[in-house]
Amino acid sequence: MQMLPGNVIGNTFATYMMGQSKKLINQIPAELSVVDEIRPPYPGQQGFLSLTIANKQGLSASDESAYNVVVAGPTGAGKSSIINKLFNQTVTKEASCAHSVRREIAVFEGTGLVYNTYRRGQSTTVNIIDTIGFCDSFMEPEEVVALIKHWLKVQDVVIDKVVFVLAGRIETVHAQNIKDLMKWLNFGDHPTRFLFVYNKADLVPDESTMQTNIAEMAESLETGFQQLAFHGGLAVDLNMTLGISPDATYEESQNILQSLALPLFANVDNSRIRVNLNRACRIL
Repeated sequence: MQMLPGNVIGNTFATYMMGQSKKLINQIPAELSVVDEIRPPYPGQQGFLSLTIANKQGLSASDESAYNVVVAGPTGAGKSSIINKLFNQTVTKEASCAHSVRREIAVFEGTGLVYNTYRRGQSTTVNIIDTIGFCDSFMEPEEVVALIKHWLKVQDVVIDKVVFVLAGRIETVHAQNIKDLMKWLNFGDHPTRFLFVYNKADLVPDESTMQTNIAEMAESLETGFQQLAFHGGLAVDLNMTLGISPDATYEESQNILQSLALPLFANVDNSRIRVNLNRACRIL
C-alpha cells in the first residue's frame, strides 16, 4: 500500500520508475514467489482454458490482442474455485477464511475459445486477472479497491470482461466497493462487458430463494437486468447463478460452467475498456 500514489514511498519512487518497473509495483518478485504444486481437480480432463503461464508478472504490449478478464469480489465468494475449474488446474489457492487468500493481484494466461455473436469460437490467448478479496482483514475495503485500480492503471490494460463474484448475504460495504469499480470502469457505457455471478447457488435451499437473491444482487449493485444478445435471438442474462458442489463429477462441473463460459468469453461488440494512468475509458 505504501507504493500507491499519495503515500510517501510511492511519491518518492514514482518519478524514477518507468515501463515494466511500474507494472511490477505491489507484486512479489518472481524469485521470492512461492508456487504451490499445480494439480488438475479432474485428472486427465480438459478445462475451458488450457494453462500456458501460471502467475505471470503483469501484462505487456502483446496482451493488447489477448482477451483480458478481471475477476473481483468479496473474500470467500469463491473466485479462486471458479478460476481453478475454468483451467481444471489449481492455479490459485482456495480457502474459507477471514482474510483474502490472494495477497496480491495475479495473472494466469491460457488459451481458449472466445465466441462471436454467432456463437462461433476462435482459439485466443486469455488472461484471467485474479484480484484481492474486498474484505481482506489486513487492509480496509477501500484500500483494496484503490490497489486494484492502481494495478490496472499501471498495466495500461485493455479489459474485455469484468466479473464480480458474490455469495451469501451481500454486505453494504461490498456493494459500495463494487459500484465504485463499476463507475470507474464506465459500466453505464458498456454494461455487456460486465458479468455478475451469484456463486455457491448449490447451497441455496430452493429456486424461489435463489431468484430472490439474484433480484437483491441486481438491486444492491444497480446492475439492471442486462442481457447479452447473440445472433438468432438467444439472450443470456448477465446477472447469473453458479453452484458447483465439491463432490460434483467432471461432467456435472462442465455442464454448470458452460452457463458461465458463454457470456464470460463472448466478444459480441467492438467496445473494450481501456485503463491507464490517466483514466478508464471506452475505446472502439
